[in-house]
Amino acid sequence: MKCIERNDRSGKFRNHILEEHRYNDDERMRSENPYAHFLSLSDNDLKNFAKSYEEKQAETKKKAKKKRVSKKKTSRRTLEDIME
Repeated sequence: MKCIERNDRSGKFRNHILEEHRYNDDERMRSENPYAHFLSLSDNDLKNFAKSYEEKQAETKKKAKKKRVSKKKTSRRTLEDIME
């Protein structure tokens, strides 16, 4: 959905989705986002994805920070530390 959204710079596809929805009054929009509606995603789907994505990003940052701290600890070792 994000790929479609980013590449529709002119907004023509978005307008097409909205226009088609107007002609099909029997169908309710699944989402406030026309691209999500086109892909049959609900607002709840988007919230769940965003939550999952944010959790994964936080986990990745945490691992990267841990790795940087680990590298700092190993780079401060002296020859005596290594010999022990």
